[in-house]
Amino acid sequence: DRGEIRAETVVNAAGAWSPEVAGLLGVELPNKPHRHEICSTEPLKPWLGLLYVALFSQWIGFFAWNAGMAMGGIARVSQVQLLQPFVVFALAAVFNDETITPQIVMFAAGVVATVAISTRTRGSKAPVNAVIPGCVEGTKPESRDSQMCKSTS
Repeated sequence: DRGEIRAETVVNAAGAWSPEVAGLLGVELPNKPHRHEICSTEPLKPWLGLLYVALFSQWIGFFAWNAGMAMGGIARVSQVQLLQPFVVFALAAVFNDETITPQIVMFAAGVVATVAISTRTRGSKAPVNAVIPGCVEGTKPESRDSQMCKSTS
């Protein structure tokens, strides 16, 4: 006990325990705590975003992408993937009310430029009649070296 404390106003912020805390001071509060069900009041857009990712991106997109790869060839069709950053940012703006800033657009363009440059600067294939070091004529047909020599000639 530290003595008496005087105040014009006392705030009892004990929540469901407020009647007990007030009772320690000799005050009876009329409120009675009740257990309530809590309902989420979050907007629907985050759930729509999750539904999109689960349904389109993970399920339908998987089948459509692989079917497209089979029809058009992996090398040709995979170039479409360079547009993915722009599509993702556009969908985020529509479904999640994301703001598309110039920095986001520049970053996406940088990623696309980096991938485009790397695909154009790949090493070239060896000529058909190239001599491979270590490739010896007359090796056993079942050896790996023999298979390598045959694949280049």
